[in-house]
Amino acid sequence: MFMDANQTKTQKKYVSTLLGLENELNKKIFWVEDEYRKNDLSLVDGGVDVIVDHFNKKYALGYDKVKNIRMYIKQIKNLDQLNSIFVKVYKTDKERNVSFFIKIWDGSFLKNISNV
Repeated sequence: MFMDANQTKTQKKYVSTLLGLENELNKKIFWVEDEYRKNDLSLVDGGVDVIVDHFNKKYALGYDKVKNIRMYIKQIKNLDQLNSIFVKVYKTDKERNVSFFIKIWDGSFLKNISNV
């Protein structure tokens, strides 16, 4: 997969694991480093990858090693400002490299309703 020369080390780390995402979204993902994570469980390998894409931002945030996706989604504020949320569930690193992201939130639906 093509990598932009301006991508950070963290972005390059995950390029091979972005199956199932649109190219435009792939280009704007910034993965949140461990030092900025609030839950200690997010420092332990394994779990779910989550991509949160906002309508009004030029970037999307990527989180790896999320252990409880249900609680994680409950913590997201202003869902009406989100374009989409994608998740990828895997058990091993090998499985992670071949698993696809699936869209679990489509904010364009709410945006279209509010324009009616």
